[in-house]
Amino acid sequence: MNNNMGSSNNNYDYQPGMIYRNPNPEFVGFWVRLLAVLIDCVILEILTWFSPFNWVAEWILGFIYFTLLPCTAWQGTVGKLILSVKIVDEEGEKISYLRSIGRYLAVYVSAIILCIGFIMIAFNEKKRGLHDLMAGTYVIKKESKLYE
Repeated sequence: MNNNMGSSNNNYDYQPGMIYRNPNPEFVGFWVRLLAVLIDCVILEILTWFSPFNWVAEWILGFIYFTLLPCTAWQGTVGKLILSVKIVDEEGEKISYLRSIGRYLAVYVSAIILCIGFIMIAFNEKKRGLHDLMAGTYVIKKESKLYE
């Protein structure tokens, strides 16, 4: 007896408790992601106004901010939290700190090639920039899931 629940569009047999790819995850596009980065930049700028940091310390603060927050329960920076989006790995889970560091460094690659790595977000079906492809990450809406 076949346990298929009758949907001919699916390439899998439904089984209770089975984890499968969500057919419609809500990927976050270029403009929302740009707004999140602008919010983050304003936050970091305000922090540096009240701190006697030199440029090296400011870079270290930015590094910690952009690498540590994505691997917390927030799954993103304050800008992403405000806009209700999160960063996930290819399994739809919270990213590790090493993956977060890799993604942060890959952002520089996206920027150094005339920002083409960022522009890719607008034209990619899953709204992934070069840094997302390199790090194996997605940016999705907070309530969305890659897998169900």
